[in-house]
Amino acid sequence: MNPSHLLPSSQDAQAAEVARLAGGVATLVGRARTLAGTDLRLACHVAEWAFLADRSDKAAQACYREVLEARAQVEPSLMAQAQFSMNRRRQYPQALNGVASMR
Repeated sequence: MNPSHLLPSSQDAQAAEVARLAGGVATLVGRARTLAGTDLRLACHVAEWAFLADRSDKAAQACYREVLEARAQVEPSLMAQAQFSMNRRRQYPQALNGVASMR
């Protein structure tokens, strides 16, 4: 187990620090969108950091929604599709308004 995962900081605090180190939420959004073309798994992490760093940022909301929807579309597992398409809606509804339901 990674020691930093034992009693970790909140995801919001981690995301805010990542955004600060990256130069802001807009930088994370740009990187997530770039990664979405080649590595959707990593793009999901970066998009989530952007969103969690500033939940009111419209670009971060849209990016997170787009990346999760793209991930749901390419996952072969129905369980993974449901996770990306539906469970995230309950956790982060303000970012996921307008996400299409599963295929």
